[in-house]
Amino acid sequence: MTSRAPRRLAALVGGLVGGLVVLEVLLQLAGVVVRQLDESHKQSEGLSDHRVLALGACYTVGVGSEPHESYPRQLEALIGERDPELDLSVVNGGIRGKSIAYFATWIDAMLDDAEPQVVIVNVNDRLTYTADDAAEAATGRSGSRRKVDRALSKLVLYRVLKLALTPPPPETGLPEDWWSAGPGGDDGDDQLSHAILQAEAAVQDTPGDPQAWAELAKLAEKRLDHDRAIHAHEEALQLEGGRPASHHHRQLLRIHAGQRRHAEAARQLDRARTATPDYQTILYGQLKRTKRQVADDDPLEAMVYKLRLADYYALFGDLGDAIRVLQEVVTAMPSMVQARDMLDFYQALERSRSTGEPLPEQARVQLDALFTKQDGDQGGAARFGVYEATTGDQPAVSAAEAEARFRTVLAHNLQEILRAADARGIPVIVENLSSLPAQGPVIAEVTGAYGVPLVDLQGAIAAHPARAALLHPTLNLRLSPQGNRFVAEQIYAALDAEGLLQ
Repeated sequence: MTSRAPRRLAALVGGLVGGLVVLEVLLQLAGVVVRQLDESHKQSEGLSDHRVLALGACYTVGVGSEPHESYPRQLEALIGERDPELDLSVVNGGIRGKSIAYFATWIDAMLDDAEPQVVIVNVNDRLTYTADDAAEAATGRSGSRRKVDRALSKLVLYRVLKLALTPPPPETGLPEDWWSAGPGGDDGDDQLSHAILQAEAAVQDTPGDPQAWAELAKLAEKRLDHDRAIHAHEEALQLEGGRPASHHHRQLLRIHAGQRRHAEAARQLDRARTATPDYQTILYGQLKRTKRQVADDDPLEAMVYKLRLADYYALFGDLGDAIRVLQEVVTAMPSMVQARDMLDFYQALERSRSTGEPLPEQARVQLDALFTKQDGDQGGAARFGVYEATTGDQPAVSAAEAEARFRTVLAHNLQEILRAADARGIPVIVENLSSLPAQGPVIAEVTGAYGVPLVDLQGAIAAHPARAALLHPTLNLRLSPQGNRFVAEQIYAALDAEGLLQ
């Protein structure tokens, strides 16, 4: 009997393996049917059967450009030009002001919603970290472990078991500003673009409603669609008048400063002071409420509060205090364009007051601002854009410690994205367009350790012989439509090199 035991065990193992093979084949066939049904559903919503998901902040959204000029939309057009047989949609999942930490938090729900075949992730100049991030990153997977996981991920049974055993993400659902294939979002454009279209429809339906015009103005400002925002504010001013007038003039001040129309910005500054008699009291009350509402773990909200504080100083206090506060913002968050624009304007206004020289109607744009976001005297956390989640502030640490923290939190968030993508068999590419110069080597090191392709957009634009044509002619830290096209070409080359356009 003992001699039969090995044969029985071998038969049992063979039967088990055979059963698993049959189950895998059946799952693969079922997957084909489900994908066909799903693609039919997606195509009915206007999406192609092959999708690339672009995740990032302002440069992904394409603020300062029309939606069709954004890099995701130009990437889609570029692929169509070079490979007409490839039916592909590029989903613009960009959300203003968000970093890789934000997308790592929502990655499971986002992948399930967009169902892409490839994900492009931007690493920008700010990361929020917690103490738990360091512990999780220390136990992260190596690049070789990832290769094994990716090989196994081709098996449906493996993916099913892995998803079954993986705990659900800490949050469910999707944020309101996330792209969705629902009504108005079936073309793959970012959600902000669709919100603007909806706001325009609202003002057409109720042209006499000042609140509808004010909402359109707010959304257009977010996209840096200055002409549309100016028109909407002026319409609201005519309809409202009285008490809210100073708010509109203050927003017009920011818009004209953003377009570097310094003389007109100064006129709006004077109008904001006098349009509403009790505006100082109103603005001070708004400041106090804003400060109470600032989330401890959101450095962007803290910077927005300081922007409003600078406005208050410029309107009713000392212009030097406004400049000081804005310098703090620019040091802490170099790519916050509005802070740079207002700082440039207030400094020009201060010089004009001291010298008597008139402000220019159109000041020059800082064409190299995209590559000089980091001043030479910045040190510590400011060089690496890291913020403590418990305070929303940059820690007072050395440059070496800040680099270590940036490396830790970047690795932690990249691991979360790779965990979700690998479980679904989705390849990931990283790009660094809105990162800080000091972050570049660390981004390359971390992506290399996990075997993730890196598109060095910062380096490619900096080395371009006609760089000025790639940058926006009137907006600091923004790309022109040609610049967005160049970004699309660089990403196309990376996708093609990795064999992801098949």
